Amino acid sequence: MIRMNRLFILCVTLSLVIVLFAGCKANDASDSQNTSGGSGNGNTSASETEQQETEDELITFEQLRAKDPVPESDIFCAEDKNGNGVLEYYGGTETLVVLPEEYMGDRIVTVSKYTFANDSVAKGIIFPDTMTRIGDMSCGSSQNLQIVVLGANTKSIGDGAFFSCKKLHTVILNDGLESIGDMAFAFCDDLKSIEIPESVTNISVAAFFGQPDGFTIIGKEGSYAEQYVTENLYASEHGFKFVTK
Repeated sequence: MIRMNRLFILCVTLSLVIVLFAGCKANDASDSQNTSGGSGNGNTSASETEQQETEDELITFEQLRAKDPVPESDIFCAEDKNGNGVLEYYGGTETLVVLPEEYMGDRIVTVSKYTFANDSVAKGIIFPDTMTRIGDMSCGSSQNLQIVVLGANTKSIGDGAFFSCKKLHTVILNDGLESIGDMAFAFCDDLKSIEIPESVTNISVAAFFGQPDGFTIIGKEGSYAEQYVTENLYASEHGFKFVTK
């Protein structure tokens, strides 16, 4: 009972934080629109229709992989205590985002809270091999995010990292990943399956909370991923499946 209360509080907290963050962005967009002027007749313009069609367009891993890293001018990183880069901002217009390994000479080792939260630009993100952690709530409610590829040295995915990314349909996790946090992939409606490497030894009980019945986890026989599916109460109640790789 205590555990369920904690999950409920965490879910509500994540939702409120992202909604508040979204509200700030929405107000900025509204101000910009009012400044530029509008027809005010309530009709959908051709440009708006075209924009919606562009947002709904599905992308592939091959398209994402073919891209070059975005320029340093599109991002901003702070320095951690060890002099490494912490990605805090993406301001580019490129929808297929391949993040660079360095920023002003610093290795980028993590992505901070809210960096891509409620973002409407990125459709796909490849995180660099230098990155060791995907931060808490870093991509929560990213509106058009469809594909995520972790770097080769990522060790952990933080709480709510991809919470409520409704269009996320493909996630490629790296060998060497060790842990997946609370609500990391909760309420990702289009995510029907995920392959979890054998190196993962810790998956939060609520990592895939809110995923639809029949959600499939792919992994090696005898792995922690299999144990998660067979022993997790939520997974059992919602018919999660384990498929041997």
